[in-house]
Amino acid sequence: TLVLPSFKLDVHETLKSIEKYKCTSAFFIPKVLINLLNENKKLACDLSSLQFLLVGGQHINNDLVMRVKNELKSLIGLFIVFASTELNGVSYYVLALNSYSPDVYNSCVGKPYPFVECKIVNPVNGQIQPLNVEGELFIRSPTVTPGYWNDPEMTLKNKDNNGW
Repeated sequence: TLVLPSFKLDVHETLKSIEKYKCTSAFFIPKVLINLLNENKKLACDLSSLQFLLVGGQHINNDLVMRVKNELKSLIGLFIVFASTELNGVSYYVLALNSYSPDVYNSCVGKPYPFVECKIVNPVNGQIQPLNVEGELFIRSPTVTPGYWNDPEMTLKNKDNNGW
């Protein structure tokens, strides 16, 4: 079940809905998550039904992870999703909050989903980079857009014939 308390984001209504419907999972960008945590300090809604959070759209820093861990005690896992609009979901990082390690988390953007291929390429010569060498991330997956809507030039510029 997906609970949408309104067509626009209303932090107060979202918190009340999580409490009322005993939601077990929620999906937010970090800024919204921060607003929810701040608002809940005033409202004190019962969010103990929440077991999983999925967060994406921007990096979630260690301070926010620790805040989530301390304020949402019932949470089992935090799923951090890395992607762009054209790529849909590319990678994820699951934080088991009971064994959270900032050192491990801060050194990785996560694992690719099983159906996603990734490679790091030298942006100058197009060669695949060795491990631990910076480069440009290339993705190939059934979830990658087949092209930009009514824009073949942009599609040619950003996607090769092999789907990368």
